[in-house]
Amino acid sequence: IGSEKHPIWCSWHDGQKRHFGFVSLSSISAGIRNGLSFYTPLIPHPSFTKSELKTISGVIITEQIGYLLGALVGDGCLGGITKGQSIEFSNVDQVCIHAVYEAVKSLGGQLVRSDLFRRADHRIVGCKVLRKLLVEIGLDCGSYHKRVPDCIIESPKPVICAFLRGLFDTDGTAEKTGHVNFCTTSEHLGLDVQSILSAFGILAVRKPRKTASGKQTWNLSLF
Repeated sequence: IGSEKHPIWCSWHDGQKRHFGFVSLSSISAGIRNGLSFYTPLIPHPSFTKSELKTISGVIITEQIGYLLGALVGDGCLGGITKGQSIEFSNVDQVCIHAVYEAVKSLGGQLVRSDLFRRADHRIVGCKVLRKLLVEIGLDCGSYHKRVPDCIIESPKPVICAFLRGLFDTDGTAEKTGHVNFCTTSEHLGLDVQSILSAFGILAVRKPRKTASGKQTWNLSLF
């Protein structure tokens, strides 16, 4: 809410290149009324000024834990853990796997690998504190319902960055051309990530797509 001349920091494209600058609310409103999304407001994230780490279920949400949560949101099988299902993780990147291994170890658990697991190739065992944390922050859900947890959004900037690294190390892609994309089956997760990136001054265009099997996904292209 503001006056017609109130300036908002925005991003926009003129057909040839992308610009950043202040735009009046009246100009933004006119675009909305005409069915246009010409200007994309870039609002500084309020958590970027926070310095105190969050503690949930006895776990301090450090950068290491932030990365773990991002990786599990991306490639974790978390549905049904309240009913005794295992916490499982599927990834082939050794750097990512090692980072997850170390984070789980710091919580007193183990990341073990086996080709016999039903849902994924890695399983987290002996880590009741992680299971309790995932339930507490609302990540005991299937892929279509995953979101960025509030404890991440309310954390200091380095923790938010670590979460994004874990998320993009699992569900992100970087092309040889330099283009970066993020794909998810959760519409809410796509919106959350788009909002956080916007707060960093990174424009992400979100588009719905369907896989060859007909599965609905949401793709973010970063600019």
